[in-house]
Amino acid sequence: MEEEWRDIEGFEGYYQVSNLGRVRSLDRVKCDGIRMKGRIMKTHFDACGYEMVQLRRDGKYKHPSIHRLVAIAFIPNPDNLPQVNHIDEIRNHNTVDNLEWCTVLYNQNYGHRRERASESSVGEKNANHRLTEKQVLEIREKYIPGHAEFGVRPLAEKYGVKYVTISKILQRKIWTNI
Repeated sequence: MEEEWRDIEGFEGYYQVSNLGRVRSLDRVKCDGIRMKGRIMKTHFDACGYEMVQLRRDGKYKHPSIHRLVAIAFIPNPDNLPQVNHIDEIRNHNTVDNLEWCTVLYNQNYGHRRERASESSVGEKNANHRLTEKQVLEIREKYIPGHAEFGVRPLAEKYGVKYVTISKILQRKIWTNI
């Protein structure tokens, strides 16, 4: 695919985006007379793994995602769909042929996203877990209702979690995978 460049909406004369997912600044003269040479812009990633770029105009910064810039510049959106989907599910593969406008629901249900989300949210794979599987099994084994050392509240203190967490473990409302 041959690289094609188009102006970025709202940054005409300052920045352009290509159909290959690159962003460049354009040669220009600043208000103080200093000449600026255009260049390919460095990118960074947000917390979700989407590639972003920092754009500046009139002293104000914006940090748009590359895939949205490509879609806005190159893909017609007659139905005014709100989201851009990566067809191959690789969040930094921002070429025009890998992107499509879509609905929120379509984007959420697309491909293997739900499988990955459900696999990563169970037990120790959950980013917010505070207990290990071994500790959960110990809690279930040691629990004695109303006991001073092995009741719900003492176990919560021992393992550094809320007593509600211990209750939910015992009721098998959480950590249901073990």
